[in-house]
Amino acid sequence: MKKLPSNNHNDGQIIYGSSILPNIILYAIEEIDGALVYPSKKPLNFIFEPEGLVIDVDVKINYLCSVPDIAFKVQESIRHNVEAMTEYKIATINVNVKDVFFDDTKI
Repeated sequence: MKKLPSNNHNDGQIIYGSSILPNIILYAIEEIDGALVYPSKKPLNFIFEPEGLVIDVDVKINYLCSVPDIAFKVQESIRHNVEAMTEYKIATINVNVKDVFFDDTKI
């Protein structure tokens, strides 16, 4: 739950639904050409720490792409989308590359 600062007009709250953060993270990964969410029961995890969110995501990367480049793009996309759409700050984003895929149409 987040509370807006008091001013002359508002004294309210912003409450995020429980599924907003996973949906934003999944959307951020889908934006990256050459990366897909790894198909597992729990492809992402996040923990609220005092210094900010710690996010772990499992992805698979196209075999034609550079793993470090795509992992960095995934991190930047998640950071940008989460911080732009919510008031949460990111402490760490861990990108776990679990597999590669061979579909040339996804890049």
